[in-house]
Amino acid sequence: MATPIVPRAPRRPRITLTNEALDRLVLLGFIIFIVLALVGVFDEPAALAQAAVGCLIWIDANEQQRAGDLGFLVRATHALNGWARRTLQDEPVRTNMGGRPLLEGWGGTTDDVSIYALGLAEVVKVRGARALVRRIENPAELRAGLEIMGWPELAGRGDD
Repeated sequence: MATPIVPRAPRRPRITLTNEALDRLVLLGFIIFIVLALVGVFDEPAALAQAAVGCLIWIDANEQQRAGDLGFLVRATHALNGWARRTLQDEPVRTNMGGRPLLEGWGGTTDDVSIYALGLAEVVKVRGARALVRRIENPAELRAGLEIMGWPELAGRGDD
């Protein structure tokens, strides 16, 4: 019995890149990058990407929160049960011992629940029992927000 003839798939042509062509591609890419940088294409998207990725956080919301509201971002964690909750409060976290207000840092632990101040935040949108907030990290915006909240003394203070 003869073996059946199986047609072969056509071979794809190999693309060979010479050193000269590669040098031209690299130079062209560099020129495009410089032109885009001079036009300012990379300036605004970088800031937007930082704001979008590094500063947006979903938290537990209450029924009074609306888009545009400011508040102090607080995280509570339970050491034994393993849960963590983020909320927005009208008052800053105060330390367990001494009651010093904190913009950022550990406030203390009571009954295995640790409280952390995460800074000032603005509500971006509310969806049911959840709210998307943006942490305010720009120093000028932070000072203005703390002034609005009635806590200007927290601006620029280095908390431990």
